[in-house]
Amino acid sequence: MVPGLVVLATDSDEVQAVVALCHELGVPFVARGSGTGLSGGALPHSEGVLVVLSQMRRILDVDPVAQRAVVQPGVINLDVTAAAKPHGYYYAPDPSSQQICSIGGNVAENSGGAHCLEYGFTTNHVLSVELVAPDGSRTRLGTTAPDAPGYDLLGTVIGSEGTLGVVTEATLKLTQGTAERDDPSALQVTAAGQAGLDPALMAAANSSGGVLGKMVSPQNLAIAAAAVGMTGREGDLFRKVVGWSLGFLALMCLLVLGQTTVLAWMLP
Repeated sequence: MVPGLVVLATDSDEVQAVVALCHELGVPFVARGSGTGLSGGALPHSEGVLVVLSQMRRILDVDPVAQRAVVQPGVINLDVTAAAKPHGYYYAPDPSSQQICSIGGNVAENSGGAHCLEYGFTTNHVLSVELVAPDGSRTRLGTTAPDAPGYDLLGTVIGSEGTLGVVTEATLKLTQGTAERDDPSALQVTAAGQAGLDPALMAAANSSGGVLGKMVSPQNLAIAAAAVGMTGREGDLFRKVVGWSLGFLALMCLLVLGQTTVLAWMLP
């Protein structure tokens, strides 16, 4: 669908001016980043304005001490990790289109990725946003504090597909990098032994294509290893919980594989 008008915004002031004018004239508008979303959230309106944010791609700040980065909405997902990597950090949410998708779109869609099983979705990694509301007003939601008091208005905006406003700036939480993330082969069965886990189980989990091995993080193994040094009832209880968790994950994987096999047999 071809929009009535396309605006290539370069900063927050221009976005605010366009949205305010659309509100005054009753003209619909749609914000768009890289356009990689599959839900149709960035489809233009034939009689409306398409506000393109791909020109707003400045990384405003990377603060390794505070473990956060401040970026404009047009910044490419993978570029955040590239900017943070020299400091030993990366941006965890990794959609399959991370080489081209933009942060503004990730926020609008609450994008996930392979690491969402361990680290959560975009909503778990956005500390605050600058937002232009549909009436043209500009506000900031969220805080740089680890846990903001009051209603989670930021969580309401993330995943709203642009219906509650246009994000013009985002403060992102960075995750400390690990050797295991850069080289998955660094996660060895020996770590399972140090953690007091069943080496045979972990060997099967970490085998080629092992689903369970991909769901067990090096951080979790490190926590379990620390628990080995615990004595008394606390250490025993912790090790039992880890064992139960791994057993439950293995059972879920077997159920999924079983359902897939049955479906493959039933379908012509």
